[in-house]
Amino acid sequence: MAAGGCAFRAMFPDSPAGLGPAGFGPVGWSPVCWAEVLVLSVERYPRDPDSGGLLAAPGGGDGHLYDLGLSEGHCRLRAVLHPALNPLVRNNRLRSGCRLRGVRLGLEYDERRLGGSGRVFVLLEAQVVARGDGAAPPAAGKRQLQRLRVLGEGEEPAQAPELPIRARRSYYLPLWDSANYYGDTWHQQPPGHPTQRLEELNLNPRNPAAEITVINPRSVNEEWRLPALRHCFATRKELSELRSGDLRDIIGLVTFVGRQERVRSKERPDEFLVYRWLHLIDGTASEPFVLKLFSTSQPEIQAQIAPCSVADNTVTLLVCTNVRVECQVIDPSGQTTFPYLLTTEYSQVYVNGHHQGKPYVKNHKVKEFIKWIKSAKDQESHRLSRTLIGGSYSYPPLPSSERDYRREILGRCPLTTMSELKQLLNQLEYREYRQVTVQGRIISVTYQSLAKVDKESACDRRNADIGGIEEFEELFDADPSFPDKTRNKSPVIPLTRSGSPLGKQAGSSQKRRRKGRTCSKKRPSARLRNDTGSSSQDHTVTHRSPTCERAMNRAGSPVRDLSFAKACQEFHTDSEDVEEATVSPCSALPMAHSADCSSQPEHLPHRGDISQMVARRFHFRDKAFLLQTFGLQPSIFSGTPADQIEDLDHCEPSCYHGYYTVTILGLNEELSLDSIFLPIVSSLDHRAMYPAKHNNTLISILAHGGPASKEPCHIDTVSVESSPPSPGDILTSAADLEEVLFILILDICNQGGSRVEVVLNRAYAQHRVL
Repeated sequence: MAAGGCAFRAMFPDSPAGLGPAGFGPVGWSPVCWAEVLVLSVERYPRDPDSGGLLAAPGGGDGHLYDLGLSEGHCRLRAVLHPALNPLVRNNRLRSGCRLRGVRLGLEYDERRLGGSGRVFVLLEAQVVARGDGAAPPAAGKRQLQRLRVLGEGEEPAQAPELPIRARRSYYLPLWDSANYYGDTWHQQPPGHPTQRLEELNLNPRNPAAEITVINPRSVNEEWRLPALRHCFATRKELSELRSGDLRDIIGLVTFVGRQERVRSKERPDEFLVYRWLHLIDGTASEPFVLKLFSTSQPEIQAQIAPCSVADNTVTLLVCTNVRVECQVIDPSGQTTFPYLLTTEYSQVYVNGHHQGKPYVKNHKVKEFIKWIKSAKDQESHRLSRTLIGGSYSYPPLPSSERDYRREILGRCPLTTMSELKQLLNQLEYREYRQVTVQGRIISVTYQSLAKVDKESACDRRNADIGGIEEFEELFDADPSFPDKTRNKSPVIPLTRSGSPLGKQAGSSQKRRRKGRTCSKKRPSARLRNDTGSSSQDHTVTHRSPTCERAMNRAGSPVRDLSFAKACQEFHTDSEDVEEATVSPCSALPMAHSADCSSQPEHLPHRGDISQMVARRFHFRDKAFLLQTFGLQPSIFSGTPADQIEDLDHCEPSCYHGYYTVTILGLNEELSLDSIFLPIVSSLDHRAMYPAKHNNTLISILAHGGPASKEPCHIDTVSVESSPPSPGDILTSAADLEEVLFILILDICNQGGSRVEVVLNRAYAQHRVL
């Protein structure tokens, strides 16, 4: 038997004798590989209308197919994911770098091809034994990944790029959006010839056929008198004077890079747009540019965007063209506005290494910025030393009063019921972001210190089993019965209940489990299930951040690859910590209530990972890891572990203050859920955009986003920010929350799998509950 056949028999020992890559077996053949299998790639493409057989089974889903690259360490096999399992990819449960066991394959033939040559493997079932940590099987080291023999195709992969298995197409789609195309098809260009592959467009295919030739800029004749490309740059100081809808170009130093998130396209709800928030400074104002940067079909350039790091002598100088000005007014007088920028369909972004030769390098405002940047390292050291990346972020800030919120925003954001919210939490796809508004009461508030949690839980997390996923039958039915380990350290004491709101939890979860098992008989045979010994890990709330001592003792990075002076060379032309709160790390305040209720509401504990919600200080030595952590899951496995969440313990958080867990009870008292409130404590917080003055009660803090800013105190002529109120003092005002009806604005985002974060953005008190 050929080498491919031996490898096949090794991967599928239960297959009939004599079967191999030349004759994979009968139609009903369904072998199982019990060795651990690494997922090398997950690639998406549109299905053809005539896709049949197993791939056209009922419940086939979203109109897309996914090709998987699988390896047990010796050979590589390409298979199509059964469409019924598509939600596992869309939720990032099945992803590149994860390991599978018990892989069961089906075999399908394309009956339109002679001789049965159109064989297609279909993944029907498997067990996830690792949560995408990227640990390859022993024989599949990083160097060997590129040399794995393709099952049935010889020792080396074919020279031509791999094409979709089950569709007549020459390209794959981006995995997470519809803009950032990748692969050889989109980049190959014969030397000396203009690109003529414009598939990247809506052209007339016939009668008459469209003919387009891309002209190299060097080949443009002056006789054609083409209009020059013009740029209209705006400084941050000028931004406040512009109107909504104005188009401008901007240039600045990057001080904050948010994580990549996704929102559904309004035109095509089954497709997503990828974006992230950026802060840039240009020296003309104390406030930064706030830019919502969507995908610009420049994945290679956007992948290089990182904050500056004055400690590492590195800087990111960014230009973004054709951005639209948006102005948000949040007070009735109209005096407080929050201008920010949105990219448009014509926007382009450029960072270091891509500026040279661009027309904007001769722009007057760009030259002025270059003059400033040469001295910015000294002038802006206080800001450039606190550059951040990742974490939960929302902009523009919401109004501080319920009346202003009703007038400015509520009409555009209708209220969501608690039952709708529960359904939405289970339906969110990977990194999908939504902002919802609900009504309810606050029945519990607890405080947790980030630094203390790190000491207590980091070791426990390292020793914990790596969890998988739930059975396919229960994918969208979140089980609230999984224990919340942090609750054992910071017990929830109810504010308006004499008993715990979790009283009904255990019984209801068991009923749901029994119901799930009963209904599983009616589900499609294709499924992806988890190991029973580690199923709760994905639901456990994790709280990990480095201690102050660990962060301060970190050694500086030896990398010095980019200086402020080098960053300016591309523009040359021939013509010219606040102290930690002094309270116990875990604090809670109860409120007594004598009302007797016949039944307890269903409770949804928080399932997000706190470490993913807190921004991190940026250091160049951590660049690759931080960009990978706060970026999107890659389609192709590179051999580098993809889910080393524990390494965030070694990345300094943006602050060492803690967070509040706020339990919300719906008006009908049928459902309660936990949300995380991350207060803006310091004016140095990247989320702090305007000074707020209030009485520092818990109600006021929830409405303003954090404690009131105070006048700086002067010690020996040095201005020092005054300390905020302690969490203990804040919690003493929790009695004011009793029987108050709130409007609550929640920012929700799926971190991957069943990990869904719920952030309490604002809470506005309406009136007393009747």
